[in-house]
Amino acid sequence: MTTRSRRPPPDPAAVGDVPTTLSDASLDALRARYEAAARAVDVTTRGSLPVEVALREALAVADFIERRWEPGEDDGGRAVPGLGSAASLFGREVAGEIRALHALASAEDRAAGRVRRESIAALKMRGRALVRELDAAATCLRDLGGVAAIEAPLKRVQEARARDGTSAEAIADALEAYAAVVGSHARALEAVGGFRAAVVGEAAAVAEALRERPAAKAARRTDGLRDAYLALIAQRVGRARAAARFVFRAHPEVVREATSAWERAKRRRRKK
Repeated sequence: MTTRSRRPPPDPAAVGDVPTTLSDASLDALRARYEAAARAVDVTTRGSLPVEVALREALAVADFIERRWEPGEDDGGRAVPGLGSAASLFGREVAGEIRALHALASAEDRAAGRVRRESIAALKMRGRALVRELDAAATCLRDLGGVAAIEAPLKRVQEARARDGTSAEAIADALEAYAAVVGSHARALEAVGGFRAAVVGEAAAVAEALRERPAAKAARRTDGLRDAYLALIAQRVGRARAAARFVFRAHPEVVREATSAWERAKRRRRKK
């Protein structure tokens, strides 16, 4: 049974629609927005869904919220309420939040995959590029930003870098030292010369990867952030499904649109 909306479909831009693939700058802005929540969330609440399933079903729920927000009619002409009837408890902006967190989780999942695949030579190349970027940032802070406190630690890092060479261990040491010098000032530098605060976190991940071959530990760090975003997604998906169960309690075929196809298939397999 299908349901026809009484009104035109919502404008995605009006409900906070977020593309699933974003520029680095857009991802950094979203990371800043959800940073505190990602640190505080219990990652074990993300559930047992495989990552690709959780991401796919999250987008399906975001689509459901947008599609079912307004009231409509089924094929028999019966009135079907919209999720908007629960607006005092459940906001339409949740669809946009799910899409934003989906973009972040997808980016972290891709990053973990890249770290796992990269050879030590590729990691060293990336590490050297990050060292140059962080050195330029630290020098800018010292010379233009008036941050006198970093002059001594920056000098030590630069001297060690000149002395220790280009081994994997030396590059890892330099990355960690530069990240410590720049870290607390990274956000302030974002408006200067295209610097990305996320470089500091990437430097730490690459340093770990250089110390541990293969780079499983660095990938686990990225997986942890991905799982934090997935846990935040699960919270919002859970709220959407709870709202759907109540609003559409007289329309089980609509409720089914919001439920997990993966979980239904899992239950069917258990019954066999």
